[in-house]
Amino acid sequence: MLSKKYQRVINIVQEYARLYNYDFALSEPIEDEFEKCFVIKKDKIIFITKGCTNDNLLAEHISLMTNIFKELGLDPLVSMKENTSLQEYLDYIEVDYETDNNAGEIICSYLNKDVVLGYTDTNKDTISVIDTSVLIDEMADLNEESIDVFINANSKEEKLKANILINDLRLSGVVCDTNYAENDIDSRNVILLEDEELKKGLITVKDNLTGEEVEVPEDEIIEYMLGVI
Repeated sequence: MLSKKYQRVINIVQEYARLYNYDFALSEPIEDEFEKCFVIKKDKIIFITKGCTNDNLLAEHISLMTNIFKELGLDPLVSMKENTSLQEYLDYIEVDYETDNNAGEIICSYLNKDVVLGYTDTNKDTISVIDTSVLIDEMADLNEESIDVFINANSKEEKLKANILINDLRLSGVVCDTNYAENDIDSRNVILLEDEELKKGLITVKDNLTGEEVEVPEDEIIEYMLGVI
């Protein structure tokens, strides 16, 4: 059985791969039809862009990697050699970095304190690698008995909606529960049902780790939750 940490890493990687237009490849070597793809191995995840090593593309890889780490609750430090052109791109897309001219041959590495989470490099292709085992060790502890989503409902109408949502989420493979007995349940993701918002066709989702709240259209809530768990 996969750990919740590992499953969360895979879910986030897949979501950002979609956002950055990467295709999923089953294994290496990569077939010719894939220009941008990613591979999930036992101990690492690899993003590959074939036949292109310009600084604009490197900045995209670095942005992708830092966003994945941040989404997993880390604050990665990008450490790289001096590269004025690449740094201009990173400044433009607001990616923080430090220069280290004593760094190895790789373009940049991603550090959590002094721990290397992965790296980006080029040869004939641009490649970014996430060290999955190290990443999971650095992530905050998750309760393996916790659920994916907790639904908070108070009024009669909210509880009726909660029952419908729970059924739909469970059919989609999401572990969820609601406050049947008014007990606190450990979950990073909380759906806050409120009568006034429901009348507008909106549902509020709260991330208990970051405190961020997002209003999601009711007809998109299942797809949204599948993207964040």
